[in-house]
Amino acid sequence: MMNKRGFPAVSARVVALLATAFCLTVALFGTAPARAQALLQQYQVDIDVQAGSADRQDRVIDAPVDLTAFLAGVPGDLDPTSLQVVETDSGGTITDFAVPFQFDPADGFDPATNAAGTVVFLMDGTTTAGQTRYFQLAFDVAGACPDCPAPPIVSNPDSVDSHTYQNQDTFEIDTPRATSLYHRQGGGLACLIDGDALDWISFRDGPGSGAAGEFRGIPNLVFDAGVASKRFFHPGFTNATTRLVSSGPLKVTLRSEAGTPDNFWDVRWEFYPDHARLTILS
Repeated sequence: MMNKRGFPAVSARVVALLATAFCLTVALFGTAPARAQALLQQYQVDIDVQAGSADRQDRVIDAPVDLTAFLAGVPGDLDPTSLQVVETDSGGTITDFAVPFQFDPADGFDPATNAAGTVVFLMDGTTTAGQTRYFQLAFDVAGACPDCPAPPIVSNPDSVDSHTYQNQDTFEIDTPRATSLYHRQGGGLACLIDGDALDWISFRDGPGSGAAGEFRGIPNLVFDAGVASKRFFHPGFTNATTRLVSSGPLKVTLRSEAGTPDNFWDVRWEFYPDHARLTILS
């Protein structure tokens, strides 16, 4: 099997990213001299991104990759420090050797048996509607690339810190567009301050902060608030547990869980430079 640029494709997968209006094609291949002359890594993942019906500016892309099957055919385990993202033209010539990126390992990541995760990278500049842009994830096995470059520095990164806000342990997520305060036990946003210092979401630990109050935060996910054994997500409540999944520089991911087996909640918040996304997993 050959991919469209003439290199042997060990495996291929197509993922439609509806939420970001992009189509993403991911293909794995071995050493390709015409494309990889200036790369120190032996192997590459070919990532093509096609924009949807709208222009995009400085868009962050999530590219799921699973290198497990590919690496089973070569000696050695994945070296996460060898990862590098580059952009190419349609002919495979590298045009940018320093695409900002991060690698978020999958649950249960293991460089030998579960070399999977999400490559989060910046598609900088303007991407016009319908345009296809071409990227590569270069990688190698442990010990094979001691001089592989470190990820480029993101000048205005997403970051996360911990402190107390409205009498609860809180994650503070800072991005170029806003500061979000996330209640770890409540499982939601108690405060969101934009770049103009305007507070768009405001939970207050006091009167007026109930389910119908004016200071309630988001989300307000309730199954049955009248039954003590039922659990729900709401800033200010104290029934959830939250863990930090990834900490930037292009994306901060939090995951909160609450509830009993008959009413189990599992939500994921992803904070990008210019937007945030809530996914209800269960």
